[in-house]
Order: sequence, then C-alpha cells, then structure tokens
Amino acid sequence: MGDSVHARAMRRAADLVGGNSALREKLRVPMRDLERWMDGGEKPPMDVFLKAVDIVSATPNTFLEAALDAAITLTSADKGNVQISSAEGLRIVAQRGFQRPFLDFFSVVEHGSCCAAARQAGTRVVIPDVRSHPLFRGTAAGAVLLEAGVHAVQSTPVMGSNGVIGMISTHYAVPRQLTETEGAALDQVGLLGREKSFPLELSAGEQQRVGIARAVITKPPVLVADEPTGNLDPDLALEVMNLFQRFNAVGVTVLVATHDIHLLDRFRVRRVHIEQGRLAAVPHVAG
Repeated sequence: MGDSVHARAMRRAADLVGGNSALREKLRVPMRDLERWMDGGEKPPMDVFLKAVDIVSATPNTFLEAALDAAITLTSADKGNVQISSAEGLRIVAQRGFQRPFLDFFSVVEHGSCCAAARQAGTRVVIPDVRSHPLFRGTAAGAVLLEAGVHAVQSTPVMGSNGVIGMISTHYAVPRQLTETEGAALDQVGLLGREKSFPLELSAGEQQRVGIARAVITKPPVLVADEPTGNLDPDLALEVMNLFQRFNAVGVTVLVATHDIHLLDRFRVRRVHIEQGRLAAVPHVAG
C-alpha cells in the first residue's frame, strides 16, 4: 500500500465518512478507481483529491474529541473544551456544550481566565466558584461564564518538551466546594486535602481509599471490596476494616476479599475460604 499524501488523504476521508462505499458516494467515482487511489497505485484527479481534503479538514479532530469526552466523564463535568497554544494565546479547537457568546469571548485566551492562569503556572488550576473567586468576580469573563451556566472550572495543561502545548478545561453547572459530608468521608480514609488531585496523581492505596470514601457518601445496599487494605499501612488498614464494620452495623451488606488473615482475625465476621476458585471451607463466624 502506497503512503503518498494523496493516498493518506483518501484513506483518512474513508475512515471519517464510514468506509470506502460511503466515500465513493460522496466523491461520485467508480470503486475500482477509488481503491487504486487509496492503495497509492496512482494519484487521484486534483478535484477529487481536494474534495477528500475538504472532508478531512471539515471533520473535528477525533483524538481531541475523545480526550475531551474522557475528561468530562472522569470529572463528572457538564461541559468542556480543548485549547491549543498559539502565539496569540490558547485557541479552542474542540468543545462540548458551549454556544455564543462563550465561544466568541474565549475563542482565543491570553489572560484573565482559568486556562490562562494554568498556562502561566504550568499546573492545574481549579476555580471552585466563579461568582466568588477573585479571578472572575466582577469581570466580563465571569459574566460570560455565568451566562453559559458555568459556576466552576478546572483547567489542566498538556505539557510538551517546551512547556504548555495545550489545555483541557472542564466546566460545571454548580460550584465544586467540598461538602461537609464529602470532607468527613475523605477525612475518615485519610485523604482530606487531596480532593483536588487527579486519579493518576494518587497512589494505588489512595485510589482504593477514594472508592471507600465514595461508599461512605453513597451508602450502597451492598459493598464489594477486593483487597481494600492491600496497599495500606497496618493502622489505616485496621481503620478501614472498622469503617466496613460500621457500614454493616447500619444495614450495608459488606463482602471483603482479602489475604490478610491476621487482620481478619480481629473481627467477628462470617468467612468463606476459597482455594483455586473453589469453596474450601464451610462458612463460620470467627470467635
């Protein structure tokens, strides 16, 4: 298969419109000719090539769109955008949920915004409440955000070898202040003060504790914990097991898988011993 710019453009256009047949319909050319052009056997006519280029250029950057969708999902955001650094400032190249005047006002940002602050600092910046934060309070930018239904913003720089090359910003319809319940849950698992950290910034043990804190807040009817104390120090492991016991006392069914028999011996619980995927002991209550 040839790798000329013509062949690459034809193959990319086919991917974007849903396959060779769909591209043939758009270009109105015989399939045998299209396949030769895509294989690099010969160059397509210039008018056909330009049509394929138009298809590619008119389609949003699917990688950036996917990254933005993932960021919105992972942070439970309501809206978001991706910006690329340029000489003029940060330029929006992908977005979800915004319309004018937001897109006009923030089309290119140099200063006076969360993303600009993150670009200057080279690290993530969180604005938990647009209405009260000094960066936006009483400003035109703050007014535009509020008009767009944005009450909290989080901007995370994308770093390259020469510094910030872009920005992923997520936006929220309600302020992101930590509630008393959320703070208490994080405090119980030793994570108070880490609430602004991304998952990849947390250790394996800290990520486990985030899941436990979530359970403290949501109080599910059934809680399944797979090696919840595996990456914890002995004192914190004991506290986590005590927390599970308090869950159980208020009606939550707790199922814990663990290899820490010595820790388990400290609790009067029903046990099931499994070896090689099979039940190896009759369930009993520890004395």
